[in-house]
Amino acid sequence: MAREVATTSPIPRLTTRRLVPVSASASVTTQACHGAHPTDGLGHHRRSITPENHLRFPIVNPGEGEGGLPDDVVAISVATYSDDPGAFAAYGLNGVAGPFVKFAELLSPAATVLDAGCGPGRDLARLANLGHRGVGVDLNVDFVRRARREAPTIHGDLRALPLMPGYFDAVWASASLIHLPSDDAGVALSELARVAKIGAPLGISVRTGGITGWADDMPLGRRWFYNWVSDEFTTLIENAGLSVEEVSDDGLWIDVVARR
Repeated sequence: MAREVATTSPIPRLTTRRLVPVSASASVTTQACHGAHPTDGLGHHRRSITPENHLRFPIVNPGEGEGGLPDDVVAISVATYSDDPGAFAAYGLNGVAGPFVKFAELLSPAATVLDAGCGPGRDLARLANLGHRGVGVDLNVDFVRRARREAPTIHGDLRALPLMPGYFDAVWASASLIHLPSDDAGVALSELARVAKIGAPLGISVRTGGITGWADDMPLGRRWFYNWVSDEFTTLIENAGLSVEEVSDDGLWIDVVARR
């Protein structure tokens, strides 16, 4: 059974003016861009995201934007999870146990860890069970509601994290970049580096061995994926100001341990 989490746990949130505490139950609307192709001004022209009207809309034959990519592959893919968030939670309940254990061995006692793209909160629960303080962030509002049963969680975009720099002892990003085109992933990696303390370990995983594009991944629905190769991904990580310490590629997933 999921634990009930106090709704007053403060999370340092970055605003344009000052640092403000955000409670675990707060509804956070971030200023971030969801246009998924760089020619759409990704990461440069930001606009307000309201989860109720942005993530919940019917998708029928998504249009093609500039460069041949749909106008908003990230939002479309993220919205798919809201069709049945419980099914996804059950599907991934026992996933990535091995990589998580390896990452957890790098953590200092009672570490404050950002679970970036936390989904419904599986790894937030694992962190709590090990005595760490997890903080979740996810773009899917239904996942945010579920994850708050495990730890303080905010609704936000990895490409424009509403968090103060240098705050987290470690960052965990398991399969969090899989729906981002490569340029977007570079922006997100720079954001993960920004919020990590100097010397903090980062555990990051992405898909490999498939194709870049739309996939009907049952039972989870139609989503857009970027297929990575190890050298390309590690170069992007290093370009974000991180040092790569370990790379594992089993032909399906690339798992990287990096350090700020």
